[in-house]
Amino acid sequence: MNNAAATPPRRLRVAICWPAPRGSRVAASAADARLYEAADGLSFLTQHGIDWEVVDSSPGWLNPGHGRGSLWAGIDPWRSLRLLLRHRRYDAILSIDSSAGWLVLLAQRVLAPLGVRTPVLVIDPALDPSWPRRMRMHAAVLPRAAAVVVYGQVQQQYLAREMPAVRAHYVPHRIDVRFFDPALAGPPPGLPAGGYVLAVGSDIGRDYALLVQAAAQLQMPVVLHTRRELPAGLPAQVRVQRDWISFEALRDLYAGAAVVVVPLKDTLHASGVNGLLEALAMGRPTVVSASRGIADYVSDGDNAAVVPVGDATALANAIQRLWDDPATARRLGQAARARALAEWAMPVYAGHIARLVRASVGP
Repeated sequence: MNNAAATPPRRLRVAICWPAPRGSRVAASAADARLYEAADGLSFLTQHGIDWEVVDSSPGWLNPGHGRGSLWAGIDPWRSLRLLLRHRRYDAILSIDSSAGWLVLLAQRVLAPLGVRTPVLVIDPALDPSWPRRMRMHAAVLPRAAAVVVYGQVQQQYLAREMPAVRAHYVPHRIDVRFFDPALAGPPPGLPAGGYVLAVGSDIGRDYALLVQAAAQLQMPVVLHTRRELPAGLPAQVRVQRDWISFEALRDLYAGAAVVVVPLKDTLHASGVNGLLEALAMGRPTVVSASRGIADYVSDGDNAAVVPVGDATALANAIQRLWDDPATARRLGQAARARALAEWAMPVYAGHIARLVRASVGP
């Protein structure tokens, strides 16, 4: 018997750096499994022999970029110094987007002869040529990262073409299928018991003007939960919710929807993927625009109805078909939930990340 083959891999330790403070939320969700998993699946690294620690961004004046958006807030000189001073404590650093890893990688170029060379892995860099400041940050960081995790194959192809030195890996996005479970939801108060069309989200890739055009062709109630600016003169059946709601209330909102719509502009970045996976995990029949960034998550007629970007009539027709055909709606929803369990559950995601961490750290 080969005893060496039976030896388990050594435990590793990683630092996780989000652009904005998240440590208290992560600690709360780790202590109560009923809460939405605020570590974005990375807490499940422990199942793969990797211990983790959130190294939060610095408060107030210690971080000159504090409150100026994720790009600037993530740079955080004081946190970067803390990571460098503790470099022997961590086998790897996980930088969510590029900015948290920038100063660390710059310093490591100078300090490498002293043994300061902890691998930095970048997760989900916001790739879009229309964001020039972010793209300059990516150009400085991504080629020096030990691995770069992207949430769409189109992003991996873009990096292979535009930044060939980047070690990019496509990893499917993740969703907490334990929390977003239709069996745990209740009826949302104050909304039609017979169902409604629902759209949720405020990211820049949403195309709510298109949805408003589609809604004008429909008769059923439509609920938009967003902070984005909407066109004037909304159709009478469109109700807008702008107030913050808990994740539990959001889960109920999905559960009460007869159809969920994810109207998107065509983006390279996986805009809308969080809301999309929430809807699919909840087993909701979903209509989604065919943005390149989310192409890996939906297949028309299999787990969703996919319509051309920018086509309001096609969007309205797809919504109407699912509204009028409960059997097809149920089939799509069941397939969506099954795929979420098999491919996008957080323990599955953590396994992908763990393999990249171990490959970057080495024996």
